[in-house]
Amino acid sequence: MTDLFVKLGAIGDVVQAGVAMFARAARFPDAPRIDWVVGSRLVSLVEALDVAGRVIGVDDESLLSGSRARHWRALSAGVSAIGPFRLYDRVLTGYQDGRYRLLSSMVRARSRASYGDRAERPPLIQHRSRVHEY
Repeated sequence: MTDLFVKLGAIGDVVQAGVAMFARAARFPDAPRIDWVVGSRLVSLVEALDVAGRVIGVDDESLLSGSRARHWRALSAGVSAIGPFRLYDRVLTGYQDGRYRLLSSMVRARSRASYGDRAERPPLIQHRSRVHEY
């Protein structure tokens, strides 16, 4: 069993998500293995955290900026790096932004969840640790 976690983001986002992955492993020792999709600049950080079975780097700058052609090239390269024929138990997307959901929607999975799926979720409070929200 393997879950895919899509959290590209800035270094602070990745560090907070890494802490959440440590907490997940401590609380649920039998939880499925995690494959983590992260921006290519932060691959070595996630590998050093040692919280993911497989770390997949994607060109997050091209996913978020530039021409439509650049977006599609980055998207197809990202899906190819993840493995288009691999089946995940769950895909967890740590963003509300549709651009990230587009990347995770192109991966085969039995179920999906993303940040913002729950209607009762309170709005974010800036400048506080949000580790528990992952």
